[in-house]
Amino acid sequence: MFYDLWKKKDNLSMAELKILDVYMSAINRHNEETKEVIIDREHLNDVLGSHYTAEDLRNLFGKVLELVIRVEENRLISLFSMAEIQKNENSEYQVKLVCSEPAQEYFFNLDEQSFRNTLFIIRR
Repeated sequence: MFYDLWKKKDNLSMAELKILDVYMSAINRHNEETKEVIIDREHLNDVLGSHYTAEDLRNLFGKVLELVIRVEENRLISLFSMAEIQKNENSEYQVKLVCSEPAQEYFFNLDEQSFRNTLFIIRR
């Protein structure tokens, strides 16, 4: 799925692509219970290449929450249902990102399914 999204990256910023990559790297695609991913500030800074404020994170993850895939002519699915900016025990920002229930079939158990050329990323 990520490769298909990357090929059609006209609608995605590099930061959004990197967040998708971090999310997909953190989940176990054979276990839907891993759909909730917490990305800590250090990892965000490493991936995004700069120091992000809470406001920057709200803006970036607000855009990530707008990501929708079109899987059929009349079927649109939001990729993520929640992004929560929170502070850890050291008062550093981290982000909890959760895929939406309808999108789970495109993140998990992909071995039996083939979605090549069926996914198109769009914005709400």
